[in-house]
Amino acid sequence: MSASVDPGSKPPLARTPLRVVSVQIEAQFRNVQRNAEKVNQLLEEKLAAGTDAEHETGSEVDLIVLSEMVLTGYMFRDRAEVEGYTEWPWQSTVAPAEEAVKEASSSTTATPTPTLDVCRSLAKHYSCYVIAGVPVRAPLTLPTASHPHSISKSFDARPSPDDRKASGLPPPQSEKEQGWYNAALLVDPKGELVHLFRKHFLYEAEEGWACEGPGFTSITLPHPRDPCTSFKLGCGICMDLSPHTFSAPFDKYEFSSWAAKEECDVVACPMAWLAMEQKQPLEERRSPEASKTAEVGSDNSQEDSDEEEREPLQPDQADPRMLNYWALRLMPLVRQVGKTTTVVLCNRIGYERGTTFGGSSCVLKLGSNKAMLLAAAGSGTEEVIGAEASL
Repeated sequence: MSASVDPGSKPPLARTPLRVVSVQIEAQFRNVQRNAEKVNQLLEEKLAAGTDAEHETGSEVDLIVLSEMVLTGYMFRDRAEVEGYTEWPWQSTVAPAEEAVKEASSSTTATPTPTLDVCRSLAKHYSCYVIAGVPVRAPLTLPTASHPHSISKSFDARPSPDDRKASGLPPPQSEKEQGWYNAALLVDPKGELVHLFRKHFLYEAEEGWACEGPGFTSITLPHPRDPCTSFKLGCGICMDLSPHTFSAPFDKYEFSSWAAKEECDVVACPMAWLAMEQKQPLEERRSPEASKTAEVGSDNSQEDSDEEEREPLQPDQADPRMLNYWALRLMPLVRQVGKTTTVVLCNRIGYERGTTFGGSSCVLKLGSNKAMLLAAAGSGTEEVIGAEASL
């Protein structure tokens, strides 16, 4: 029996692409006002290049991604240092919120939620979604949202208690210890906070103050310019792309395996990723699987390529080693068949307390054994990059 086509049927409508941008800045440590001004300046310069009509409606961008802890800087040693810069998205849910908010407001910033305020301002001005990294205090179970968006259950990708014990890892934190998070705010075009992504895998630099988030989550959102189109958004914060504590099997690909199973259309990655020259601890723990690279812009059905001698990197050049390593860590998305996922990685640049950050923010289109580089920033430049994400 042959299949017949109904002559009255119509082909499915094409989904409106999502225009995404990544804002790479040199975040100055504990200089909230300067960092906020730099974000606004770079976006104004980039997006004002369109016509006045486009700029007024915010039609040049649908999703803005900012870096990890974008306004505060990253290298806080402990909770005493970070406390004055920690935001309280839900002020009434974690005691003693009022006292802490008053202290933060009087000692370090003009507002207790500067990152949230910047996100709200940008979202309303450009009529788009905004994701930004921020240190927060929040309850283990987030308040029920009043918006209609569909949020997935948290997926805990950490080792089981038995596996942790066998690996010599400490037991998971108890609920009473939760509350301090390295997180990413998601604000909608109306300026409303719709979700808080919490970093699931901690890097050693933040273990002195932050708690592991309970798991990876995704959210289904309406397209800002097309009410008939929706998209599923996942978010991983920097270390979330790496093996848990660098001790999990390299080819377990915890985050990207989850994102592939979730069938995420777009993945946002706020980052404070170190320059490759400072990755020796990671290199020492890498398995043979990690010696392979996923070449951005090539067919990755075969994952191997020879390491070449490289000329010194210029500030306006993205570091190909970082791009290829990120693509490798996203391999389950690269291997997708019949689907593509656009990944927006937003890193930072600069030097902070002995640490240099590697920039090279990029937008990748992954699927069908290919990793396509849609846009990339330099390894040492403050700039905004953008691309269209197919949905």
